[in-house]
Amino acid sequence: MILARLKYFLDLNNLLDGAQYGFRRGHGTTDQVLYMCQKIRDAQNNKPTNHSMAVFLEMSKAFDRVWNHKLIIKLHEYGRINGRALVWIHDFLGRRAIRVKYNNSLSDNCKISQGVPQGSVLAYSFHHLSDCY
Repeated sequence: MILARLKYFLDLNNLLDGAQYGFRRGHGTTDQVLYMCQKIRDAQNNKPTNHSMAVFLEMSKAFDRVWNHKLIIKLHEYGRINGRALVWIHDFLGRRAIRVKYNNSLSDNCKISQGVPQGSVLAYSFHHLSDCY
């Protein structure tokens, strides 16, 4: 329910670039590679210099660096998400802990106050909103 509402909001407000293929239904890495190849061919056929350039960026620990407080404010003010949905998101992001197991030893719980849970279906949308808007 939360994901559907968030995706509807992102689509309604055109907050996802048309060239954004990751984490979107019906868009895969193959589509992105084909899109890039077509753009390179177009540039080679239409430019007198026949040069193309591509830049690839990897964001280190991108999901770990989301500032949750700022994200909650954005969801409320910009995204018009409020009430129980906003409380649920706040709890989802803020009530997490990790433990480390090494051999037969298990650490105490360590509270995590920032970042979004990787592997969650909401992680990309939260990261995108936090980072871009």
